Amino acid sequence: MSTLLQVDAIECRYDQLVITRDISFSLNQGDICCLLGPSGCGKTTLLRTIAGFDPVYSGSISLNGSIISSPDTLIEPEERRIGMVFQDYALFPHLTIRENIAFGLRKLSKQEKGERVTEMLDLVNMRDLIDRYPHELSGGQQQRVALARALAPRPQMILLDEPFSNLDSELRKHLGLEVRRILKSQNISGVLVTHDQTEAFAMADYVGVLNQGRMQQWDTPYNLYHEPANQFVANFVGQGYLIPGQLQDHNKVSTEVGIIEGNRAYPWADGTDVDVLLRPDDIIENPSGSITAIVDQYTFAGSATHYRLRLPSGLIVESMFNSHAEYDIGDPVRIEVKADHLILFNNNVKDNPVSV
Repeated sequence: MSTLLQVDAIECRYDQLVITRDISFSLNQGDICCLLGPSGCGKTTLLRTIAGFDPVYSGSISLNGSIISSPDTLIEPEERRIGMVFQDYALFPHLTIRENIAFGLRKLSKQEKGERVTEMLDLVNMRDLIDRYPHELSGGQQQRVALARALAPRPQMILLDEPFSNLDSELRKHLGLEVRRILKSQNISGVLVTHDQTEAFAMADYVGVLNQGRMQQWDTPYNLYHEPANQFVANFVGQGYLIPGQLQDHNKVSTEVGIIEGNRAYPWADGTDVDVLLRPDDIIENPSGSITAIVDQYTFAGSATHYRLRLPSGLIVESMFNSHAEYDIGDPVRIEVKADHLILFNNNVKDNPVSV
C-alpha cells in the first residue's frame, strides 16, 4: 500500500502565535484518518494547512511523494487535487444541485459534466433531487451534495471539517458510516476533523489525538482505546478514569477495588504509586463481589445504564450495567473488577511508557 500523504514535523503559526508544533503522520492511499481533540487544539488549522489555505512555518507536507507545503513551497489549493467538505456545507444557494456539483468541472464537456453529475448523485443516492435548490433540502441531504461536489473532480483525497456537527446524533451516525462506505468504494483517502470520539472511531482507520497543538498519539482506534500513550489520551478517549494503586510484580497492581492483573509488564519497582486506567466496562455488578459501592448518579441508555459509583474512600468510578439491573441514587451495589488489560501511569515519570 503506497503512502499518499506525508506530514513531517510541521509547525503552523498565525503571526507569532504557534498553533501546532512538530506534527508528523502519514496516510496510505484509500485509508481514512481522523484528527481528534478538544476545541482549540489545532485540528482545523492542520486541515487548512493540508488543503493549502494556510502556510507552514517549518516542516513539510507531501502528496504522492511531492512536496506541496514547506516554508519555501506552497502549491495552490486548486492544484492539489484535494477536495474539501466544510462544516456549513458551503453550497451555492442560487444554483441547483446539478449546478452545484458541476461547478468545479469546467474542463469537461457538457456531456461529460452531465455524466459525472449523475454518477455522483447516484453515489450519494440523490438523483431524484437533481433540480432542487439547497434551501429545499434537509441538512443531511445538503451534506451529501457537498460530498458529491467534492468528489466530482476525482480528487486524490477528501478533507472533512466537522461535517456532521449541525446534524442530530442519529443522522450523524448514519451519515458517517455512509461517507466511509462511499470513500472506500472509490478508494479515496479522507482526513476528518472532529471532537466526537464515537464519530472518529466509526469512520477512521487511524486517529490522531491532538492537544494544545501537539500530536499525543497516532494509532488505530483499537490501540488508542486499549493502549493510550499518556493520561490525556486515556482520559479523552473512551470515558476513561484513573484510580490510585501500588505496583506489584511488574504486571499487577493493588487498588481499592482489589488486585488487578493484566498482560503488560512495567519497569518500575514494587510498591511504586501509580494511576490505573479503568473504563466503564471494566467494573461489573456482582452480588457476591467484595466491594460495596453507593450509586452516586446514573443515566439510562436503553440496553444499558451508566452508573457513577462512590467507593468507601469516596472515590468515584463508572460502570455500565445491563438495563435490567435497576438501582437508585444512594443504593448500595456490590461490584468487582473484570479487566484483562493493565494500563498504568507513574506520576513521577514524564511521558509514561504504555508497557514494556
